Amino acid sequence: SCLTSLQALDCNNNELKELPSTISCLTNLQTLDCNKNELKELPSTISCLTNLKTLQCSSNELKELPSTISRLTKLLSLHCSNNQLE
Repeated sequence: SCLTSLQALDCNNNELKELPSTISCLTNLQTLDCNKNELKELPSTISCLTNLKTLQCSSNELKELPSTISRLTKLLSLHCSNNQLE
């Protein structure tokens, strides 16, 4: 079952290589902190996190952000420094 009531997820500093596409199940998530991992990309399904207000993905290996990120209309804060973004 999905943790649909979860509002904050901190997976900071865990050597994660990817976030699962099923992260889209966390429909009430407001804060996602995935700083200091080894993420090469964010799943396009991140756009399903329609209540997300804060996304922290600094210090990873991201080359780009998914175009679907524009659907996060409640997003107030996006931290993505120290990546390989072009």
